[in-house]
Amino acid sequence: MLHTANLSPESPRFRPIADVAKTLWDKQQAQPHELLHADRHRVLLITMQPGDALPEQYHLYADKTLMILEGCACISSPETNETLHEGDTTTISFGTAHRISNIGKIPLRLLEIRTGACVEDDDTAS
Repeated sequence: MLHTANLSPESPRFRPIADVAKTLWDKQQAQPHELLHADRHRVLLITMQPGDALPEQYHLYADKTLMILEGCACISSPETNETLHEGDTTTISFGTAHRISNIGKIPLRLLEIRTGACVEDDDTAS
């Protein structure tokens, strides 16, 4: 499990989701497909091409569990780097700065499961 960083909307590293979403999806660094969405949980299937990486981000109110379906990912935070392979899972606590990268040679497919008080994209900051 990655460790929680002390980040808040007052942090100089905070960036609203509108900016993060533009960076993530407009540049085609990841292709998200929503599979399930409820008040306190949300499931996304995300595909990333080899070499792609999402910008560092954190969630204000939602924990995130990642399960690697295909490929190899590096989940990095200021404290650690974790390499995950097909079938591996990790949970990232809310407030933890993290970055997801496809370090493999094939497309990375992962499930992202968000749980918490707010699972919308406006919970994401970088």
